[in-house]
Formats: sequence, structure tokens, C-alpha cells
Amino acid sequence: MAEEKIIDLLSLEIFPLISKQMLRGIFIDEDSEFKHLIDWIRTRSWHSQQEKKSKTYLAIYQNKTIAYITISTGLFKGKITDISNSTNFEFQVLLLGKLYVAPQYRNSGIGKKLLNLILDIARNLDEMVGCLGVIVDSNDNQNTVNFYKKFGFIEIDTETNADVRVIKMFFKI
Repeated sequence: MAEEKIIDLLSLEIFPLISKQMLRGIFIDEDSEFKHLIDWIRTRSWHSQQEKKSKTYLAIYQNKTIAYITISTGLFKGKITDISNSTNFEFQVLLLGKLYVAPQYRNSGIGKKLLNLILDIARNLDEMVGCLGVIVDSNDNQNTVNFYKKFGFIEIDTETNADVRVIKMFFKI
């Protein structure tokens, strides 16, 4: 496990991914537990954004990318307890696709800062065009689930795909 670093969150800058060059040298240190998230940002994030499928934000500290978060918009077809749907239309939601913080920077407030940014975007989206909330497909790691629950996310569904348990969670705006 990597040694955790203490950082000054006021010095943390968050930028939208605006050029492929921003991905050069990103996450050189391997994190085998979350290799799929590192591979995604290195190889597919730019293309996904160019195709208007998602938007990625990079967290940069001392000129080094140490975290990222990716979002997209979507329609939610499922049921959510205590939320009624009086029309045949699906709910508009913000989808949190990926959230990754390099191991040595975890538990320092970076994930919280990134998630707050996304919740602010969802609130703005709600004011402009309507947005019921934020949906995330969390892995079943209890620390990850608890992280989202601290923000007020609730579990709304669980599914298993290829032996991977995914917990669908929802935050109402």
C-alpha cells in the first residue's frame, strides 16, 4: 500500500480534460487494484469525450495529475423508493462513470472535492433543464460504498456481471 500524503486542498486544481496532451505521463505508478481505471483514462477517456459520451475532470496537484472523475448524462428507467413518476418519461440524471484517486493521495479530501464538483454540476443541470439526481455504479468495496453513503447516496440496486458485484447508488438533487 502506498504511503498516504497530506496535501493542501486549496492548492488542488481541477480542470476539464481539454486536450489529449493533458494525459501524457498520467498515473505512471501502477495501482493493480484499479488497473482498469488507469487504463481507461490513458486509452479511452479522450475518445469518449470527443464522441460526446462523457466529460472528464482532472485533479492536479503540484503539476501532477493525482485524480480524475468522469461524468455523462443519461436517462434512468428504474425505480427509486419514494420517488414517483407521473409520466411515461424516464428521469434525467447525471451519471458518475469513473472516480479515481492515486493511492498515496487517498483519504486526503480529493475524492470529496471531486464529488462535490459533480454534485454542483448536477444542481446546475437541474436548474437549467431538470435533473433528478446522480447515479453511480459503485464497486462492492465497503469503503467505496461508505464514501458515497456519507454524501447521502442510497443503494437502489445490485447486480453481478462476470463475477463483479456492482451496487447502483443514487443521490437526489
